[in-house]
Formats: sequence, structure tokens, C-alpha cells
Amino acid sequence: MSLDLLAAKQSYRLRLTSTVLVTTGAMALAAVADGYTRADGSFLADGWKPGMEVTPSGFTANPVAVVTDVTALKLTTATTRAVESSASGRTLTAKLPRMRAFDGQDMPTLTPNVPAMREAFIHPGSTLRTQSGESHDVVYLVTLFAPKSLGTDWLDVAMTVLLRRFRSGLVLDTGGQAARVRANPGPYAGQLLPADTPGFVYRLLTVPGRVDTRAAVLT
Repeated sequence: MSLDLLAAKQSYRLRLTSTVLVTTGAMALAAVADGYTRADGSFLADGWKPGMEVTPSGFTANPVAVVTDVTALKLTTATTRAVESSASGRTLTAKLPRMRAFDGQDMPTLTPNVPAMREAFIHPGSTLRTQSGESHDVVYLVTLFAPKSLGTDWLDVAMTVLLRRFRSGLVLDTGGQAARVRANPGPYAGQLLPADTPGFVYRLLTVPGRVDTRAAVLT
């Protein structure tokens, strides 16, 4: 069986795009003109940070918006929305940025006050072939861009969550082969650096991996 690096890339991407950074869980929430409010619990305790994008569900209107301020009982958003009184069974979730470029795509121009993400899948060298199967080292890269105007704390949250999602030893089934996350070297998050676009900074997640047709345990 020959390696399918495209299928491996898709397996890493599926895990990336299904990442949830923060969620309220289903609860009673209200929509106000400039965000969302709650009577119980705490958005701060949930882990919400300015710069995250909030995805609502259970409301009549569910527009995605960038969070600009967080208090215990209110999330303030950059854009206005329709007012809806409090009702149970609603959820607010922060996912990875909607502005994104996947491997092989051009990065969109960064927009002020809007976070962004870039993915890259690198497979240097050649495939190792033995009697027991084939393997190929890969590197999965995720760059998150944050507008400095909204702070960068959400990048710390995102990197912590992503390091858990792509932990050392993780094996992703890609149909007859395994896309693995290496342990030596393992995944790591880079430091905060200035982006080429003024007003933005970024952090880079590096996930060393191996695509393998063999059942051997990767170290």
C-alpha cells in the first residue's frame, strides 16, 4: 500500500477545524445590541478573551462576531446584533478564526480587529520503504494572527488547547494508514512575534508527525 499524504493532511485539518477553544455549554443567555449577557455563571471563568470569535446557537439570529470585551456577565462584540430576551438552551462557542488559508492557498489580507489563521503541511525528504510498509515524516503548521488592539491573551488559550488536541502520540486514522504526532521531537508553540502586517502579531504551532502504513508504535 502506498502512502496517501493528501489523506493524512485532511486528517490533521479535520482535527484542527473541529477545535473548540471555549464554550458556555447550553444555558440561559440573552442577546443585547452589542453582545450577550447571562444572569448566572461567568464568561471570565469559562475562559473567554477579547479577540476570540463567538459563534452563537439557539438564538433566532446566530451571527459570528469578534469579542472586544469580557466581564463575568457580558460578552461585548465588535458588531451589533438583534436583541433577544433570555432563554435557556442557548450556547456561545469560540472556535478558531474564520478568516483562514489552508495549505496551498494564498493568505487573505489581514483585516483590522479580525483574527486569522494559516495552515501548512510540509513533507520534506522521501518516503522510507521497508518490507513492513512505508513511512514519511511530515510537519503540520498552524499560524494564528491576532490584532494587537484586542490583546493577545486568546492566543495563549488557543495554543494550550491546540497542544492538547495534537498531543504527542496521537494517532489519526486516515483509512489503512496512520497519521501520527511525534513525541521526539513533540509539538510546540512558538513565542509571540510581530506579523508583517502592522498592528498584528502571531504565534506558530509546530506539529512534527509521521504518516505510516505500519502498525509500529512511533516514538
